Amino acid sequence: MLGQLIVQPIRRLLGRRRRPQPGLEAGERVLLHEMSPFGACYVATDRALYYGCSPGTDWRRLGWPDIRSVDRWTGARLRLTLSDGRPVLLSTDDRSRLPALAAELVAACHLMTRRITLPSGGTAVVRATRAHHRAAVVWTIDASCTAHEAAAVLAEMRSLSGT
Repeated sequence: MLGQLIVQPIRRLLGRRRRPQPGLEAGERVLLHEMSPFGACYVATDRALYYGCSPGTDWRRLGWPDIRSVDRWTGARLRLTLSDGRPVLLSTDDRSRLPALAAELVAACHLMTRRITLPSGGTAVVRATRAHHRAAVVWTIDASCTAHEAAAVLAEMRSLSGT
């Protein structure tokens, strides 16, 4: 009886296959590890999403601040839109927890997005983002404006936000 209590957990541990794991940064914590029905592997950490499409291939890393939006796309597909507008499509399971976790972590990184009319008549989109493990706020401007206009817009946004 006692032998059976010890042997069964050991068999379960030895019988498990080792899950593929990407190389993580120092201090990075794994929050989710999922496999899709199609063989893709996803590891979500507090700093990034790692995905490997097939065994033996290199892992790809997307930092949460580098992702602009997260959407479900046609059934079990997940669509990530990167900061430069490029889409990344990932296949997941219908019961996957990755879409909700990714949406939450991406939203937490994006502090503010504002569209501002420049004195020259053009429009600039100003974004403030912060990585979870860093205190500094990163400001970016998406516009074809002069360096003087960009500096003025950033100075105004920083003063309004108190950063």
